[in-house]
Amino acid sequence: MVGYFPVGIAYGILMAKLGYNFLWSAISSLVVYAGSLQMLMVSFLMDNVPIFTVAVMALLLNSRHLFYSISFVEKFKSYGFWKVFLIYGMSDENYSLLCAYKEQEGVEEKWVHIFSAGLIWFYWALFSGLGGLIGQLITFNTAGIDFALTALFVVILIEQIKAAASKWPVVMGIGSSVL
Repeated sequence: MVGYFPVGIAYGILMAKLGYNFLWSAISSLVVYAGSLQMLMVSFLMDNVPIFTVAVMALLLNSRHLFYSISFVEKFKSYGFWKVFLIYGMSDENYSLLCAYKEQEGVEEKWVHIFSAGLIWFYWALFSGLGGLIGQLITFNTAGIDFALTALFVVILIEQIKAAASKWPVVMGIGSSVL
């Protein structure tokens, strides 16, 4: 919830500044449910990008979610209808929560997975809609607010670097990005 608050608000504000009602921000967050794509979608809407380009970018940008879901397919098989929702709700944040989950006595893992995915989805839509409402009220220049998602990833990276026993993966990641 805490991580989604600033990014969801920023997304809603950006949509409002394009002239979209706050409901569009919330509805797109429920249906599209891909934060990085949605932030990119704002510039697509602004620049009237062709639908084919949008589709290709969406596929490329969110293909990582396919790999996230593949790693949980066996576990989700026994969840009945819920497996479809869990695969749909496999965001970066939910994947990391599901991977970090430690079994606890008296807690059914299935419901932890379902409520985790549901709450994260709800928070994203809630904060996107709230950002849309705020964006309709803001009268000052909001240039630079689209940096919220990048800032979130930078903070996550810094925290991971601090916690890592070996800095070698960071060096390889930065090196491969530069190359």
